[in-house]
Amino acid sequence: MSNQHDLGSVIWKRKILRIYRIFILFYLMGEAASFAAGWEPGLNYVITYLQDSTMIPVSTMLITLLVLELLCRYTNRNLDYIFILAAVILAGSLIITNRHIPVMQSTILVPIVLSVLYFDKVKILVTTAVSLAFMLTFYGLANQKTAAEFGPAPFSAIVICVIILACCAAGLIVINRGMELLEELREKVVCEIKLREEKAWIEEMSRTDALTGLANHKSFHDYLDHIIDSDESTPALHLALADIDNFKAINDTYGHWAGDIVLKQTAARLKETLQSSALLSRYGGEEFGILFQGMSDEEARDKLEAARIAVASIRVAEIQHQTVTISIGLYRKRVTDSKETLFKRADTALYEAKRPGKNRLCVGDGTTA
Repeated sequence: MSNQHDLGSVIWKRKILRIYRIFILFYLMGEAASFAAGWEPGLNYVITYLQDSTMIPVSTMLITLLVLELLCRYTNRNLDYIFILAAVILAGSLIITNRHIPVMQSTILVPIVLSVLYFDKVKILVTTAVSLAFMLTFYGLANQKTAAEFGPAPFSAIVICVIILACCAAGLIVINRGMELLEELREKVVCEIKLREEKAWIEEMSRTDALTGLANHKSFHDYLDHIIDSDESTPALHLALADIDNFKAINDTYGHWAGDIVLKQTAARLKETLQSSALLSRYGGEEFGILFQGMSDEEARDKLEAARIAVASIRVAEIQHQTVTISIGLYRKRVTDSKETLFKRADTALYEAKRPGKNRLCVGDGTTA
């Protein structure tokens, strides 16, 4: 963030320098036109014109611009106030050397307008104070003839000071309104982020089983439908259905709260052993759905065997430290199998796993482990 802010400051300083260059260029063009319009033959005219109208302001402007260029190139310090002071110097040079043009006093407003770009109230107030100090000093030091060129004294001094203060007030109003808009924008962004987070949370909750944190029945089927629809010829798709053995007896003996703990611990153990390689879901009640993609029959069987053994190592305090076991039915989808056939074969394999004594894995061909 700091680097981005620094970069933004450098870019703005370059833009302000470009404005100063254009400002000086237009001034030189005006002086050239004035020089040509009042042309008189002879070298004396050129020397007199340069001494009276051009030498001091042009030298001041060029030196100021050169100093700013060097500071921007060779230092990383905060140059905001130096840039503001430079604007006052440029405007002051024009006012002093073109005192016969009353409208030239309006250039003292340029530094105040420029300070608004910094979006900082302090900078506007400092610029206003420097501009007022310059104008009051100028009127205070000017002789009667010079002051009269700007208008009746002290009326003209009062008017320009009032205009400077009005410009300052306008700048402060702009900044206040800008801050209000930024705050409104920030609040809208915060609300939008909250709404998106809530929407994401609701969507996540709609696809997740609240008790186990696994995918729920709907999201499991949505994912399976996506796989089947995207490539019906995929051969390496295995569906396993795992069921907690004697779960009804656990609920009847120890209560449903104990059954919930058994479900949570079983799901956690399945996550530990399978989640990196399979999609897990709480398919319904005490039954879990497991999908493998891109595995051979042996790999899927070995993963499930490891999960079955891991679950069997659980000792649940709430059911008097008894073990928890699962029975698993595994089936690999054939090319011609529909989704209904896939579930039917996996469910048949699960039934075969439970029939000989539970805590077993049965593959769709009827073999058991």
